[in-house]
Amino acid sequence: MGTNPCGEQTLESYELCCLVETFPSRVESKEDYLRTLKFAYLLGKTATLVNTTWHETNRVQKRNRRIGTSVSGITNFIDQHSLDTLKNWLTEGYQHIQSWDKKYQNYQR
Repeated sequence: MGTNPCGEQTLESYELCCLVETFPSRVESKEDYLRTLKFAYLLGKTATLVNTTWHETNRVQKRNRRIGTSVSGITNFIDQHSLDTLKNWLTEGYQHIQSWDKKYQNYQR
């Protein structure tokens, strides 16, 4: 058993990987990171609106509009702050992305 080339994100057949990468170690504050996550979310969702040349891929993408949000620079962040701070930022960040998804999902249909 293996994974798709985008192993961070589960995909169904014909679905494209739409992974947005964030770097919490490069922001000035948690509020700055939450703002970064908002724009990462919007960028990822916007990318799912683009049609490809494959009908089956377009059908799956349109139905799922699935994105992933990656976190890089983790060891740098822990060195600058702490593991507990990282856990707090990631937990709050996940909830933040979910709130944007609930807000915008009404516009996708």
